Amino acid sequence: MKIEELAEQLGMTEEALGDRIVNQIVSEVLRKKESDPEDGYEYEADSEFAKSLRQRVRDEITAHIDRVAQESMAPKVEDYLKDFAIRQTNRYGEQKGEPLTVTEFIAAECERWVNEPVDFDGKTKDQAYDQYRFTGKTTRLGFMIHKYLHYMIEGAMKDAIDNANSKLVQALEETAKMQLARIAKTLSVSVKTKD
Repeated sequence: MKIEELAEQLGMTEEALGDRIVNQIVSEVLRKKESDPEDGYEYEADSEFAKSLRQRVRDEITAHIDRVAQESMAPKVEDYLKDFAIRQTNRYGEQKGEPLTVTEFIAAECERWVNEPVDFDGKTKDQAYDQYRFTGKTTRLGFMIHKYLHYMIEGAMKDAIDNANSKLVQALEETAKMQLARIAKTLSVSVKTKD
């Protein structure tokens, strides 16, 4: 039977019948019937295919947005940041020093942060518990190097001690066995009876 004849028998146009068939196929592929385990009520939910299709569409859209941003926005932002100058001010808003590019500003801040005086806990004067007695005998970089070396030395010492302990235990065990064997050889058992 041709689609035209079927549509005529159902009293529909070919287009309306085609739309109903497509909608039914889509519904079968993208929807599934589930039931609530507590009351048995049936409801429709997205099928696994629909969920994976939706995720793939999201991933494609995100990838396209990222690609467009990289192609069109990234160069503009780079140009803007190259020419952008940060003007440092005092606490009253008056300009001090020369304006810096973003790269120069970041480098200067990193250098300032690394060379900032800290105490033996790695805290600055503002962070220290007792600001009056703050000494700031080392820089943050010196503190970080010291802390890293302490960690490495502590790990190496722990490994060395564990290794020495295992060898010592093994040597003590062997010595004890040898001594017990020697004592066992010198012992003689004798039985005396009284007459």
